[in-house]
Amino acid sequence: MRAREFLSENNVDSTKYIEPINTLLASETQINLPLQPSGKGPIIDFYPNLGQQISKLSDTITGTTNGETKTIKAGSIFKSNEIKNLSKGKPVTTVKINRGELIEGYHAAAAFARLIKRPYANIDIDDIINIINQLSNGQTLVLPNVSEIVNTQLADRFELTIKLTPNTWDDFKNIETIKHMGGMIDSVISDANSETSKYAHRFATNELYDIARVIRDQNSSKTDVSFENQREKKFKGYSLKTLTKQVHQVGGGAVSDSRKSKKATPEERFDILSNKLFAVDNKQPLANIESVRPQFLAATSIEEMQKIAYGAATQDLNNSLKLNPKEFLPIFVDYLKFWIRRDNPNIQVKQFTNKETFIFDPERIDSVLTNKQVILTAEYSVVENLPRIIIKDTVGGKSLVTIRTKKENKENGVYLRNLIEKEPLWSELIMVKQTPNKTPVAAPIPSAPTATPPVQDTSTPGIRNQDRTMQGSKELMGQQQGV
Repeated sequence: MRAREFLSENNVDSTKYIEPINTLLASETQINLPLQPSGKGPIIDFYPNLGQQISKLSDTITGTTNGETKTIKAGSIFKSNEIKNLSKGKPVTTVKINRGELIEGYHAAAAFARLIKRPYANIDIDDIINIINQLSNGQTLVLPNVSEIVNTQLADRFELTIKLTPNTWDDFKNIETIKHMGGMIDSVISDANSETSKYAHRFATNELYDIARVIRDQNSSKTDVSFENQREKKFKGYSLKTLTKQVHQVGGGAVSDSRKSKKATPEERFDILSNKLFAVDNKQPLANIESVRPQFLAATSIEEMQKIAYGAATQDLNNSLKLNPKEFLPIFVDYLKFWIRRDNPNIQVKQFTNKETFIFDPERIDSVLTNKQVILTAEYSVVENLPRIIIKDTVGGKSLVTIRTKKENKENGVYLRNLIEKEPLWSELIMVKQTPNKTPVAAPIPSAPTATPPVQDTSTPGIRNQDRTMQGSKELMGQQQGV
């Protein structure tokens, strides 16, 4: 779902959403219809009064936001998964979750729960649920009276802000969603009891007044969840990953005209590959594909365009790796770091799986520059008519990174993405810690009265939606070396 996708009578076939909205409004229990009245600013939870119906999207609906009575136009409601399912004749109970974005919310809630339960007590799923029940989307939860909880003489101040897209927020607030996350929830809990516990202990015992903030918000950087220690002016950012290898992506350009953009021309597609995938502003090019511009522009399909560009990039990469390795390897390593943490050196990567949590430090990739046992080469291949480049070690045979094209079928045509994926050698070179799950889910999650439908992960590749890595520095939240 697009972050600013709300219903408007100017939208094509907007009337098809009236019946789904009325179906939801007819519910006998309280529902949430997230809205964004102006199309800008923070997303707002809206709880409509029971018993209302509409005949057009300009009709008004009365309800509450943040405990205050509010009247809104139906057209300001977001297209939730429920509304979309109902408009297509599908059951409203279809389960579609974005695990990538959800894990950011669960991680922030778990870290916050562990901070306020300091200094020595571990958390479990009940603690996370307790925090989630107190949250509103994009609003800050403040717990300044920690002294009453842990019986210390000095009360620190802890703040938690979690902002998710409307569909994901609904899933996040629904306890049923937790059981669809599998062992990743156990990983989040184990991580909080292992990593966050260090900071909880530090804050509880330093005899100083600390202000600590845990923030999950949408922005243009790699940071998905951040920690701030206001007193010591320390910062730690996280970009969380779930069950995926992807660390970065570059869109291939619009496939058709829309209100927001025009269909990308062949020239624009070439410039995207040349200047955003194989080159980045303020950096030397990773690969030069200018020589194939004429062939690219003459190609009859976007798949053929991709093949021409990827083939040229592979040839240029190998020329650089073989002829000028001392000059090229620092450039290549700089791109590996950029793909994970942009230009912020204070970043680590955390990846949650069903059985364990991995912590990576992107800076450790510098070992490629000095490790004489690693000799890199680039290999070009085509899989299902889509090109890919795998850069691998010719000595050990392990792959380091894959650059590949992914094809997605959209309502208005085919869309291509260029994905950057972390392979085994990259993980091996930058791994800091591997922590198996130790904390089981403490209490069973209540089951719905009906059978649980299949789960579809609606994560979309990209910086902000799906592939989330955990970022941070050794001094995060005032952490001392060796602690």
